[in-house]
Amino acid sequence: MDVYTFIQQSNLYLQILFLALVFVSLGLKAQKKLRLHGITMLTAVMLHLISVIAVMMPSFISVLPLIAEGTTSTIYIIVLIHGILGILTTALAAWIVVAWRLRQSLEHCAPKKKLMRITLILWVLTVILAILLYVV
Repeated sequence: MDVYTFIQQSNLYLQILFLALVFVSLGLKAQKKLRLHGITMLTAVMLHLISVIAVMMPSFISVLPLIAEGTTSTIYIIVLIHGILGILTTALAAWIVVAWRLRQSLEHCAPKKKLMRITLILWVLTVILAILLYVV
């Protein structure tokens, strides 16, 4: 296994771990430990963002010329959809945690509840697509 493949596979495992952390955070929310929920989500999003910048964006950018040339193989279509959903998911998650900014009050979170659910669904779909990239 070459270094690039090792990094990509390790990153996939990290993404699954970060998503698991999101679900742990949802458990904290269900227990009404809302501040801890927010801190856990902040941690998951920040770790994910570092991974996006360090690994995923360079990888996605390296594939864009092939996609731009009109390559239509299944893997490039999955990469494109995964990249677009990943960018949207990361932007939404980052915006939500930045808007929260470790506040004590829930008044800033409640209006974003629907957006949080959408972000969770997108995050799960993005990870599923990442897994598909290794299966295809």
